[in-house]
Amino acid sequence: MIEWKAVDSFRWNSSDPKATVMRACPVCSRPASREAVSFPGFQYFTDDARLSKRIHIRDVVCDACHAVYRNPVLTDDGFRVLAAEAGCSYGASAGRSMETLGWLED
Repeated sequence: MIEWKAVDSFRWNSSDPKATVMRACPVCSRPASREAVSFPGFQYFTDDARLSKRIHIRDVVCDACHAVYRNPVLTDDGFRVLAAEAGCSYGASAGRSMETLGWLED
């Protein structure tokens, strides 16, 4: 059972620089872009004194081909930490994966 707490329930709640990485445009590979929208310090799910669950979410527009993409993106470690509670937020429970898949297929 997850114990839910208010955001910033402890003093050192911050972003982990290892959770994200900058990238070039995924369409044309050019590095130059401009910010379209951002959510600085966005927190995923619950506070956790051991794991940072905050990142700077930023959507950008490529200066060369005008593709819109997220930059920075989650690293493997960032995805592991930030997505760990995703199943819990949708009411998933152990032993019900086939039921969930059937619901999604329907």
